[in-house]
Amino acid sequence: MPRLKLLLIALAGFTSCSFKPTLETTLTDYQQRLQRVLDIDVITPVPRTEFTFPKITANTEDFAEANINLIDYSRLSHCELSSLIAQRNTTLGKVQPLSQRFVYEAKLLTLLERCEISLALTDVALSRKIGDIFDLKNEQFSALWGLLIQKSDEVKIALSVSNTTLVDTTEHTDMNSVIALSYLNSLKDKPLEVVNKEVESSLATLQLSRLPAKLWRTQAVLATQLANITPVIRPKLEALDCSKSTDFSKAEILRNIFQLFFIQRIQPVGSQLNHYHYQLQPVWLNWINNDYLSMPFKDYIRKHTQAGFADYKSHMQDHVKMWQSFFKQCGIDVATATN
Repeated sequence: MPRLKLLLIALAGFTSCSFKPTLETTLTDYQQRLQRVLDIDVITPVPRTEFTFPKITANTEDFAEANINLIDYSRLSHCELSSLIAQRNTTLGKVQPLSQRFVYEAKLLTLLERCEISLALTDVALSRKIGDIFDLKNEQFSALWGLLIQKSDEVKIALSVSNTTLVDTTEHTDMNSVIALSYLNSLKDKPLEVVNKEVESSLATLQLSRLPAKLWRTQAVLATQLANITPVIRPKLEALDCSKSTDFSKAEILRNIFQLFFIQRIQPVGSQLNHYHYQLQPVWLNWINNDYLSMPFKDYIRKHTQAGFADYKSHMQDHVKMWQSFFKQCGIDVATATN
């Protein structure tokens, strides 16, 4: 019996410490409190936002293979290049996942350049052939980077799948996702910076955190919910006459609701959203303007990082300005921000 009692206490403590209302729950509570105080009709729930990742038609088979015949291959025995090519020609090497194909091509470029230089004095013809292959592979590398960004399962999931929204505190995996995205973004024309462990770790971090999709779901939830709430309560606020004691009392209750829900719970989530958005903006702008990424993919990024974010900002600012105007008309001092 004492053991059962201790277990129940432990479970109760775990539940009370671990439970934290989601943004959606907070917005619903905020909406319902306003409805009760202002005596307005139930606000229609907003449908869940879903993301449809664009179809990317390009694939690695579109890249020409640069083959070296057996005679030349035997003459490469003193180059590290020969062992790398041997690995690629194995059964496992021919079915590499996209990330490993990208890592392989980065290593290949590095070793091709070294081999070209080392053969320049002893075998000029082979050195030139290696140089031609290097030029071809170098041209293809940025395009292969584009496929890694658009078609790797981890990045696709990070950009399109999230059942959660942001919280009002920084999470370790979210910060790591900013680093991961920035690193992958930097590799387009820098094969020397491609490190197998770092590439795989960055992709795993993105799949775990799914930060971009989480950001975009958060801004969509805020934009659609506030677009639903603000027009309904604005005329009710404007109709209150704070010179009357009953209306002034109601205004004070509304101030408490605004502070408890919007200022303390909703606006901090918006601040986190802004923080991550501006940290990742250089990545998004690079992708939108990159020639090695497809137009459907760039339109998808533009939709969420520019149009979606602007929509969210507009509705947040409109909601705050509505409250600022109301508090001013009632002579109530409340600290607000435009977010």
